[in-house]
Amino acid sequence: MSCSTSLSDSNQSIQIKGELTLPHLEEVRVSILEIIETGTVPGIDMTGVTAVDTAGLQFIISVQKTAEKRGIGLAVTGIQENVQQAAAMSGFNLHFYNI
Repeated sequence: MSCSTSLSDSNQSIQIKGELTLPHLEEVRVSILEIIETGTVPGIDMTGVTAVDTAGLQFIISVQKTAEKRGIGLAVTGIQENVQQAAAMSGFNLHFYNI
């Protein structure tokens, strides 16, 4: 399985779908950072994320920090239980705003 991104119908969030894992991060990295550069996306919707690893969690935190530096409040929403568990087990849950 791969990972992909798209803008929601209302352009209110970046939707991530699939496995947010090291082998698939490059597929989403460029597109997410390009969207954030526009300064208009207030959130990342992780409802469609089926798997995540430490690299994926680090990536999301990095995206949040990049957005903050640009003055964009970027909330992560739709975090599924499997992602919450992975974040808690790795200690990253404290970095997510919505967990």
